Amino acid sequence: MRLRLETRRLVLRPVEDADASATARLIDPHVARYLVSWTAGITARQCRLRIRASRKALRGRDYANFAILEGRSDRLLGWIGLARQADEPEQGSLGYWIGAADEGRGYMTEAAHAFLPAATRLLGIRVVEASVHPDNPASIAVLRTLGFKRTGSALVRFPAFAEEQKVLVYRKAYPDEAVSPASACP
Repeated sequence: MRLRLETRRLVLRPVEDADASATARLIDPHVARYLVSWTAGITARQCRLRIRASRKALRGRDYANFAILEGRSDRLLGWIGLARQADEPEQGSLGYWIGAADEGRGYMTEAAHAFLPAATRLLGIRVVEASVHPDNPASIAVLRTLGFKRTGSALVRFPAFAEEQKVLVYRKAYPDEAVSPASACP
């Protein structure tokens, strides 16, 4: 399956085996501290396993994990993903991260603007939810810029913390479009 999105500065495409080493380098303690499903010290082999699972899930339209690449150099900057919720098939969970060296440049907002419309069509998702740690103002700003509204809070266990942490929950509805999988490909 060949999917590719381009923005002014970025290229987004499904994650590939070649992304494993760079992913492992980028998931340092600074980046991992607010991630629920990633831990600092992840190995390239563990990343390859995650990438292979992502490819299988994309074929099944269960979730989509895309690499965020700098357009000029194809350098990996981070990942963005949308996963269908098992109990609510038309609802998805958004997750994203960017390497510490590239924070604060607006890359994630730019990537999400391109990714979310395509991914929601591809997966048939109508409502997207995202959870963010309250001490992560950059991630909160991304969600607000994208038009997400805060709907509440929850407790989540982060690998970087020894106990559950409060997260802020945001949601956004997407247009009701009947799109076949073939026409959903950007």
